[in-house]
Amino acid sequence: SSGINAEWPLRPGCEHGFIFIFWQGLGLIGGIAMYVWSQDDIDTWYGTLKTEAWFPDKGFFFPAYIIAATFTGSAAYGIWRYGGISKQVVPLTLHLFQTILAFAWVPILFKARDLLVAFVICFMVFGTGLVRSAL
Repeated sequence: SSGINAEWPLRPGCEHGFIFIFWQGLGLIGGIAMYVWSQDDIDTWYGTLKTEAWFPDKGFFFPAYIIAATFTGSAAYGIWRYGGISKQVVPLTLHLFQTILAFAWVPILFKARDLLVAFVICFMVFGTGLVRSAL
């Protein structure tokens, strides 16, 4: 047996369903909260930036974040499935660090308008994801 519960994610009495919802909710709820908090700045400031034609429109960020948070939440659940927090401390800690960085990116870019720090955070999120993928 692979140790994977075939009843996941939402069968009543199945702890995997609650864990799945936790990992999904962590990124989605935080991301939505950061987006709502920064919405005025996204609407006003971001639209005034001089950008190239290939640069994403302001409407790109929310759907892109939701898709990314869904995939990373699913990946975290997949990691948890193979041993829980006790056996997957490093990858799950890296996931939490990556999630915190992603939460920080939105207000740093749109509220503080610090392009350099936001750029550095993007590379940190990417680098953390690479390390996590290698484990």
